[in-house]
Amino acid sequence: MVETISHQIFSLKSWPVIGLFIIMALGLSPANAAPSPDLWPRWQTSVADDTQVVDYSLWNTLLAKYLVTDHPSGINRFRYAGVSPADRQSLDEFLGYLQQVKVSSL
Repeated sequence: MVETISHQIFSLKSWPVIGLFIIMALGLSPANAAPSPDLWPRWQTSVADDTQVVDYSLWNTLLAKYLVTDHPSGINRFRYAGVSPADRQSLDEFLGYLQQVKVSSL
């Protein structure tokens, strides 16, 4: 009798139902684990009349030199290994410039 019951529980007909239950349980768990959205006051304000402009010309220059746009995969690639020491220094300077930009004034 026990063998018959266990055979019925794990029969081939029940696997789609069990599989669907597992997929639903795993699919919904990340949504439940996410924290509730908490809007920080710092990011809620903006200055509409601020005219600050971020200069991306150095970044555009680097992209023009090292970005591969015709890769067969259709995905743009950046030739990291090909970046010269001088361009690496330029990138470091650009990142330093970006760090000085006040995000709250954008």
